[in-house]
Amino acid sequence: GARARRWKALLLVTAACLLLAVAAVAAAAATRCFSRRASMKQRALGVQYRKVYGGACADHALLPIATAEECSAAAEALGLRNLAVAATPADALGAPEDCYYMTPMHSKAKETLWLNSQDQGTPKLRSLRSSEAGWEAPPTDVRREALCEVPSAAGDAPSLAASGDDGGARVPMPRAIPMIPEVVDAVSGLMFGTTTTTTTTTATATITGTTSTLTTTTQTFTSTTSTSTTQTRTSSASSTSTMTTTYHTLPSLFCFSVVRVNSYELNNMRTALAKGTSIFGCDESVVFSDQEYTIVPGLPHPGLPDLQEVQGIAPVQTTLLRHDLATHPKQGALEGILNTQIFMQAWTQLDEAGDFRGHDFVSKIDPDAVFLPGRLRDDLAKIAPVSSSPNLYLVNCKISFGLFGAVEVFSRVALEKYIAGEERCKRELDWKMMGEDLWMRKCFDLLGVQHEDDFNLLSDGYCSDKPSPCRSGKVTFHPFKDALSYLKCYNEATTLTTTSTVTTTVTMLTSTSTIPSQIVSEMSVGGYSSEMGEVSSSSSSSSSSSS
Repeated sequence: GARARRWKALLLVTAACLLLAVAAVAAAAATRCFSRRASMKQRALGVQYRKVYGGACADHALLPIATAEECSAAAEALGLRNLAVAATPADALGAPEDCYYMTPMHSKAKETLWLNSQDQGTPKLRSLRSSEAGWEAPPTDVRREALCEVPSAAGDAPSLAASGDDGGARVPMPRAIPMIPEVVDAVSGLMFGTTTTTTTTTATATITGTTSTLTTTTQTFTSTTSTSTTQTRTSSASSTSTMTTTYHTLPSLFCFSVVRVNSYELNNMRTALAKGTSIFGCDESVVFSDQEYTIVPGLPHPGLPDLQEVQGIAPVQTTLLRHDLATHPKQGALEGILNTQIFMQAWTQLDEAGDFRGHDFVSKIDPDAVFLPGRLRDDLAKIAPVSSSPNLYLVNCKISFGLFGAVEVFSRVALEKYIAGEERCKRELDWKMMGEDLWMRKCFDLLGVQHEDDFNLLSDGYCSDKPSPCRSGKVTFHPFKDALSYLKCYNEATTLTTTSTVTTTVTMLTSTSTIPSQIVSEMSVGGYSSEMGEVSSSSSSSSSSSS
């Protein structure tokens, strides 16, 4: 009887221990779950979301959304109606791994929110551009917008307005989540040992040109110590993960020109390529031409009929523009050129390629215009900061209709509106009697695109602003119809100018003779001037001696 009672007591103790073990494991799992959710919500504190049209998050230098929970939270923060994350549509399996919001344009179908991810529970470190994923554009009757996270490393970027084609919102501060009492950790430690985890995160920012690269390295060291009546065991493990995020610190530019190969325009483009300026100084560019051609960099020299090829710079292949480049004077106008259909075709081909959608602004540059893209970036940073996604075009001339075609600057959102509304403009405007620059302004105004005045954008003889010498500090100088004058203007615009004057006055007094005044004047040292750029400074020194 006593022996049976001892076995019964032992079984009860064993069962109690097993129950405690199960409870401890469950409690530890719950603790990890709650901790993970809490850290997620804490990480969301102050996060900005942005809704972008066209392409994926990576196309706009934004971060992808990794989980269904965050996808729904972003939709709520942006004020969208449908917050339920649906399954990925069958026709979108090739899409970049992002959170998307689909809005039917011409039907009463319900708006849908869905997350395309191979593993919706595992955060992704990158999101493919739409061109890398090979995903085709959606049908015209559906508006697809990616919901993205604005990189926190962007600094003090202004809050995004939840209006227009792109919207942004700041996630509200989450409420505190009650944690399970620390006694669970104590019990777990007694049963299974003590685990210590040390995480070290190092962030490094590198700025190159118009982009900044943020590299975050996380090192995790885990040590587990378990003690029994006979021995103590310690095991450890470490892991390192690195995430690199690239974003724009200045507005990014997509630039293009339309060139006739058998004209002076080709030599201007060769000169620009040799100097790395004009459209070749933009973040991405394309040259349309009337025939496929390889542009080789070259520089003109006085007295030589041909440009001298410059080594070490890669040539550029042009893209055939599927339209005749012949232009026709407008009847009754001195300078009016009917070239609207040419550039309608250029916008069509840009839309088909879609490369401009990865940039903030699009700029069309005439081949006879000396264009300095670095100055344009500085102007745009003041007018429309990065991530503000403006809907605007720039007015560059104080006279006439204000938008002169030597340099045209439109935001990506404005160009999207033009592409979508071109047919409406053709129906409602007398476009056949307009040059392309007047056509673009009239169409933009009809479609409700805003404009900003930037009279630092252009120095143009047609705008009553003599461009030469090119030392005004403006962005663009126009027109220059040969490579020598083009290069001269570029050198004037980019070379620092300093002026120094040294004056020495000598006065001699004697009792026997007088030096004629004209001889004394010839002894003065004349001013010295050397051209080194557009920033002028002057200094003078004077010394006097007498005997």
